Amino acid sequence: MIDYEAEIRKFLTDQFLFGENRALERDVSLFEQGIVDSTGILELINYIEERFGIKVQDIELLPENLDTIGNICAFLERKLSWWPPPASGERFCPLIRSAMAKQEPFSPEVLRIDCGRACDEIATRIRALLKEPLHRRGLIVGISGGIDSSVTAALCVEAIGRERTLGLQMPERHSADDTLALSTLLADSLRMPRIAIDITAVLEAVGYYEKYDQAVRSAIPAYGSGWRSKIVTSDATIGRGFTYFSIVTTSPLGETLTQRLELKAYLEVVACTNFKQRIRKMFEYYHADRKNYAVAGTPNRLEYDQGFFVKLGDGAADLKPIAHLYKSQVYQLARYLGLPEAIVQRPPTTDTYSLPQGQDEFYFSIPYESMDLCLYGKNHGLDPEAIAPHSGLSVDQVKAIYLDIDRKRATTKYLHLPPLLVSDVPEIVHDVPPKGLPN
Repeated sequence: MIDYEAEIRKFLTDQFLFGENRALERDVSLFEQGIVDSTGILELINYIEERFGIKVQDIELLPENLDTIGNICAFLERKLSWWPPPASGERFCPLIRSAMAKQEPFSPEVLRIDCGRACDEIATRIRALLKEPLHRRGLIVGISGGIDSSVTAALCVEAIGRERTLGLQMPERHSADDTLALSTLLADSLRMPRIAIDITAVLEAVGYYEKYDQAVRSAIPAYGSGWRSKIVTSDATIGRGFTYFSIVTTSPLGETLTQRLELKAYLEVVACTNFKQRIRKMFEYYHADRKNYAVAGTPNRLEYDQGFFVKLGDGAADLKPIAHLYKSQVYQLARYLGLPEAIVQRPPTTDTYSLPQGQDEFYFSIPYESMDLCLYGKNHGLDPEAIAPHSGLSVDQVKAIYLDIDRKRATTKYLHLPPLLVSDVPEIVHDVPPKGLPN
């Protein structure tokens, strides 16, 4: 008889603890102990399927099946005894306890800002950072026609003038048809210089398109010339504890196929797609170096907090002017700064895949208006019951999003880390505390 517990413990120790002889509690959450993250769950699923010859269904990706050693063993016993999988309507939603016993009535108006004051504070801070510690003469901004890069570019122009702000347009084969037009509209409206660089040839040179197609074919064998695709995430609002990704493809005849990505295919798609952000950042720093400029990053608070960026790709920058602002606050600034209506009305998009893809279906699961309120509520210890009536979500859905926020923070902590030293070098200090901006 197979000793499931011994095998699971050995796998976890070898794969995640690098062989460290560490006591693993049988009934304590692997995620909360920091042993596995969302990618680690995919590794665990891949191991279970290969080692025990079973298929883990999407509806079985629940903490009650996979989040403790005891749960995994019980799950394996059921599966290998041909126990039927859980019905599609079953859901898991852990209780989230509020840190506040009594709260004032909540209103979405808490996200409304004084745009004039915010612009002045950001512009002042940009100028101060360019002087010390950056010692640079201007700013490079990658512009896509999206709301975040557009507001960032406008704030840079406000801070140091259009002559010292250079916009880079970097479309490629899979970019949306309006990306170049909208980024040109932005540059023209701000009267800032711009340089257009089609990065398709660079992506071809590193083999991106070929690598990507091969990864998709491992899930959808028929995928080929004329097909289009995108990645979508599982719905975090239904209370499942683990995130997984599926590939959505459309054939030249219009047929749509969807398949959950296995670990190897998922990692390959992510790895090769990250070429796009890293190649764009390479060009940004080339132009920054030749002009003695700094690079301005464009993440808003949702993206920065939840790790929605590529390390050493769009996550790389010398300063990030809007990382403290919720997405709805970025839209407030866009209107205050008088950005073109076509840009303000453009739906948030990743502009990464050949099929149109919204940020809500790729990463956040819900529209940014609702996600802003949930993140604010989470950050300020507000009960899900206070957020739900204003967010278009049920109380259980807000609880699920609160849980997803914690999981994303844990999973993407690595993205925020600088290179780690084995031993301190006390003579080199890089600490530059933020000043003049709200927490």
